[in-house]
Amino acid sequence: MSDPPTKRAKTTEGEVPEEEDKDIALHKFMEWCHGLNFNVNSKVTVSKTGSCSHYGMKAVGDIPKGETLFDIPRGCLLHPETSSIKDFFVKNKEKLDSASGWVPLLVCLMYEQTNPTSKWRPYLDLFPNFLEQELPMFWNKQELAELQGTGVTEAVSRDLKNIEDEYCTIVLPCIAQYPDLFNTKVHNLSLYKRMVAFVMSYSFTEPSNRLPIDLDISENDEDENESHHPPPVMVPLADALNHVAKNNAKLMFEKDRLKMIASKPIRKGQEIFNTFGELANWQLLHMYGFAEPYPENIFDTVDIPMKTFLTHVRESSKSESGLDLAVRWRFLEQLDVVSDEGNFVIGEDGILTPEELHTTLKVCTMTKDEFEDYRNKDGWESDEDNEEADIILSLENLHTLPPKWKQLLSGVIKVSLAKYVNTIDEDRSLLKKDNYAKLSRQKQFALDVRVGQKILLHKTLQAITREPLTNSVCPGQGDHCTIA
Repeated sequence: MSDPPTKRAKTTEGEVPEEEDKDIALHKFMEWCHGLNFNVNSKVTVSKTGSCSHYGMKAVGDIPKGETLFDIPRGCLLHPETSSIKDFFVKNKEKLDSASGWVPLLVCLMYEQTNPTSKWRPYLDLFPNFLEQELPMFWNKQELAELQGTGVTEAVSRDLKNIEDEYCTIVLPCIAQYPDLFNTKVHNLSLYKRMVAFVMSYSFTEPSNRLPIDLDISENDEDENESHHPPPVMVPLADALNHVAKNNAKLMFEKDRLKMIASKPIRKGQEIFNTFGELANWQLLHMYGFAEPYPENIFDTVDIPMKTFLTHVRESSKSESGLDLAVRWRFLEQLDVVSDEGNFVIGEDGILTPEELHTTLKVCTMTKDEFEDYRNKDGWESDEDNEEADIILSLENLHTLPPKWKQLLSGVIKVSLAKYVNTIDEDRSLLKKDNYAKLSRQKQFALDVRVGQKILLHKTLQAITREPLTNSVCPGQGDHCTIA
């Protein structure tokens, strides 16, 4: 990739958007894009004005469904093979191999970010020092306490441990051998952590088995690579779009270029949103540093850790003789039904892990003789049993569960609700516009995550017991509609 010529950033009609001219870093980035043969539709502009978070893209004209918003040459994606030190990654491919598959890109970004003459400078300068990142891994203890019970704090703890282990055991020993390229005092754990957050928040992964950007893929590796996800890449300009579940644009990966296409009609003045996938609010906050305001996220879910379920069953069955819970749980583990890090997932329509929960409820409530017979059959389930799980664990059918199942499931839901920092009434009060506007962004996001999860749990509990929902659980008036 050669340095771009010095030209003013242009749309396809040759005009420079006024808002872009006021932002020097953005203006230089758009000049860079134009010099590298990005094609940007004249009906869109990138700006901080009118965006829900940092930079965003909005329509400056009406856009019909199917129209291309912009396209990007594949050679302008940032990854190890397009970096300034491609040879380094070829030589050290095996040394930089990791379970995550992210290490080469992270090392690439560390190098390019600290290289003042990097050809990627106009792109990386949009993220000065990466200080605007709001991922929970950068929150303080008081802010993280707002996420108690959501599952985010546990995910952050795992992330931080894995990041440190990966840097100390894989990255540091490798880059220390190349003092001409890396300075371990500069390219340290702190920088590596920020690059992890950058990749989490802004990278893309191609949704196909083709690996056009892998380094030195041989014919012998093709079958093995087909079973793995392609590594993440940075896609300049595409990462300027923010996410909502009800998105109006999508990124298409074509042979020579990537195209952002309008997936529905977009009116002048609307923000243009991509989608990062069908992600719950806790996942969005954990990986991207934001959450959608309740009740906008149609993909919201809540996880009940299998460990929490086991603890509740153990406590509630102490008085029952003949129930060897440890044996039953080990049997479920052997069937790959439960695991230490596993979760039962609840969504808007009911249980999203029906086979796992159905089998677990059944095994944990069997008599001793029933369990022995079931174990002798190796837990074999017919197709009819699996279909029954999907039906009986849907929201409208939860009240038909056997009494012991309902007692167990409602009990573990109540345990989950007790783990949050506030009650549903307290949180719904905070959601009202005047109160919500006074909260920090971190507290706003934490609140959006908590409320969505609690309402899903309450609705599931109501579906089991058939008791009416309280006003606090039903969507009510006065709630905020957009991020303040």
